[in-house]
Amino acid sequence: GEVGYDGITYLNPNAGVYILEFTSDGLLPFALTIQISVGYPFQLDVCNCETCVRRDEDNVCMEELPYPSDEVTVLRDVLVQLLDAGGDWVRNKWDQARNVTARLEFTVDTKGNRIDYNATELGLLK
Repeated sequence: GEVGYDGITYLNPNAGVYILEFTSDGLLPFALTIQISVGYPFQLDVCNCETCVRRDEDNVCMEELPYPSDEVTVLRDVLVQLLDAGGDWVRNKWDQARNVTARLEFTVDTKGNRIDYNATELGLLK
């Protein structure tokens, strides 16, 4: 006899080797090894600086080293990476140019007050 497994699906898999084991009582198991490679760009990530950490509760990237206030405050370098659906770095696998923009969404002052901005007020950050 035979049993068909049609449409086995991995949701957002990381690149790597996966082993599927098929078993049935009284029979020798069979293992099927598959390899998933880095996929097409799916998301952006900027949480790769030395002082950046992800908050556990919402996965938001936070830079832990504060910036001193000054007339002009220049942010440290931000490296934007393309990741596939599994969160793996795409590197240069997909040779295409991307236009990545940044805008200020909101600030929180020292008293905890949130101030929302829209892109037309500040324009794009350089």
